[in-house]
Amino acid sequence: MKRTILSLLLAASVGANAETLNLTPYNTSEYTADTIAKGKTGDDFLKEINASSAWARGYTGKGSLILIIDSGINASHKEFAGSIFATRNFINSKSGIVDVQGHGTGLAGIAAGNWDGIGMAGVAPDAQLAIAKVTDNTAFNFTQARNAVKWGGELGAIVANISANYTYDAAYLKNMYRLSDGVTWANKDPRYVGRFFMNENPNTWAAALSPNMVLVNSAGNSGRAYAEQPGTLATATDANGKLILGGRVIIAGAWDVDKDAVAGYSNRAGSICRSVVNGQCKDLYRVSDFYILAPGNAFTASKTGDAYNIQTGTSQAAAVVSGSVAVINQMWPTMKAENIVKLLMVTANKNIAGYNKEIHGQGLLDLERATRPVGALGIPTTGRVNKIALSGGFSTNTSGGLTAISSKLSSVMVTDDFERDYYVDMSKAANAKRARADFNPNTKANFYEEFNPYNKLNFYTANAKLQSGEYDFKFSANDVAALGLAEIGKTTKLNDRAKVRVGFGMLNEQNTWVGNSISGALGQVQSSFTTFSNFTGHYDLNKHMSAFGSIWLGQTETNMQSTGLITNVGATQSYSWNVGLDWSQDAHSYGATVSQPVTVYQGTVNVDIPTGYTANGTVNYSKEKVSITPTVNEYDFGAYYKYRTASLNVIAYGEHQMNYLNQSGVSNNVVGLSLVKAF
Repeated sequence: MKRTILSLLLAASVGANAETLNLTPYNTSEYTADTIAKGKTGDDFLKEINASSAWARGYTGKGSLILIIDSGINASHKEFAGSIFATRNFINSKSGIVDVQGHGTGLAGIAAGNWDGIGMAGVAPDAQLAIAKVTDNTAFNFTQARNAVKWGGELGAIVANISANYTYDAAYLKNMYRLSDGVTWANKDPRYVGRFFMNENPNTWAAALSPNMVLVNSAGNSGRAYAEQPGTLATATDANGKLILGGRVIIAGAWDVDKDAVAGYSNRAGSICRSVVNGQCKDLYRVSDFYILAPGNAFTASKTGDAYNIQTGTSQAAAVVSGSVAVINQMWPTMKAENIVKLLMVTANKNIAGYNKEIHGQGLLDLERATRPVGALGIPTTGRVNKIALSGGFSTNTSGGLTAISSKLSSVMVTDDFERDYYVDMSKAANAKRARADFNPNTKANFYEEFNPYNKLNFYTANAKLQSGEYDFKFSANDVAALGLAEIGKTTKLNDRAKVRVGFGMLNEQNTWVGNSISGALGQVQSSFTTFSNFTGHYDLNKHMSAFGSIWLGQTETNMQSTGLITNVGATQSYSWNVGLDWSQDAHSYGATVSQPVTVYQGTVNVDIPTGYTANGTVNYSKEKVSITPTVNEYDFGAYYKYRTASLNVIAYGEHQMNYLNQSGVSNNVVGLSLVKAF
């Protein structure tokens, strides 16, 4: 299933055009809960986290299951119509799953209230809810909460929301002190030195937490510099320094929308260290590594009827975060839970006044940033992790490029730093054209004597010709690039009017083959070797008029340096031809020519196009053997004038190139003048 399509333009390099999101459908009173409290802004939690940007990209939490572990739910509220997947009463409450306290209903509404044009909506309006009841009042049963976490994992929940905390007792708070770094804390209460409060064992939570589930916990409403449990268990490590809870925990602090600051009641991102040496914290991880801010004030569903009320606290901030986890999971259901945590942390907005990691953690939750690519996009070659840079393309002046599969290249899967799949259009990059090497009027006006179309595949700095009777040897070279072309020919005079020349030669190219090159995401050719042959004829029609023509055939073998979308270049056959008429008298010559530059007439490349991935994360590829033969050929129509004396040689040549570079309907005109005077 395709997740989203980016508008990208690939040429010599790749860059993203500005993405245009249509947010108009979400600029409604439901989005800001204005039908409940018109003009009020402090409750605009959806707007503050840019939820509409995620929704506009198709991210609404559909297919994701959110576990709310709290006081039950008002299941008949219209905000939950069709959304409740499962419920369970873990405390044998007489009221069953019914929420007599109201807290759990509010959290469920913030996380996943319906987008139905009524009242308000949750962060993930299309997500499903699993409701675990563990309290009927303000007391919270954490033992049953762990049981509920395990139950949610069995149901397939992607996130478990626990908006409750252990309350630090007076003795614990009295023994709190700040370490020498000024930003971390420790506790000298002998009951808990080197331990978590209440001697909480993170392994019991790890045993309950599914490998595919994120645990979101409120930071606490005591307004302290450090967060409360159980979220702080996120920092616990084993003897090998590995996170016991696997990096699958988020601690939610509350953001005050109106004040653009951390809410006064919210606990901050400070850490209470367990390993303290010489007054310094030696814990491998800090609470701030897992701490994110989200709006803590929201209108949401009430515990009775179809009413709404306002709820405030880090509990509500946690529900915002839980809904966001579901949003991310919808589009990337194979994304690991720990990577969802990292993604939300990396993309959180740190551009806030007075940003301080020990206060603000990783910053303010931002679903706009979280739902666009993070880091460098790349094309997966051997799986979602191994990828190549999204750059380069196919450049040619002799072939059709990858025109034959342009439609399939219009949606190539790429992945970002979190292995999330996006889709880009590479059809233009795979069919780029580049001009041939220099235009030389001398050779063009002397097709029979001098012209070798394969000579134009490289730029040569040195040229030489040796003649011995009816044999000739031509050599071209480039010392810098170690490129060379050698040709030997034999000219046979058939009679007083006709002569023919048969020639054989070879040339090498670096990073190209028959004038074609690939780079970046398509791979890289190391070198190629071409052998060619030609047959040239010249016939005098009368005293002044002569006809000439030639045909060239080439065979190219290619060595790949690295592979990308193109995994192999097959043997390539090419050809070129020309015919012309020449009228000469005394020192003057006039002529007309028709020719075709070197053109691939048979050649293939193997292309592996990533098209998506399976539920277990395996990349699917469309494997194609693609012809690079152009669909139209270029034909060049030329005319020349030559004036030759012992002291002066003048050549003027003009050419109209039809279907220039094998592009249908594209024309190009070139002219050249050469003057050589002897002194």
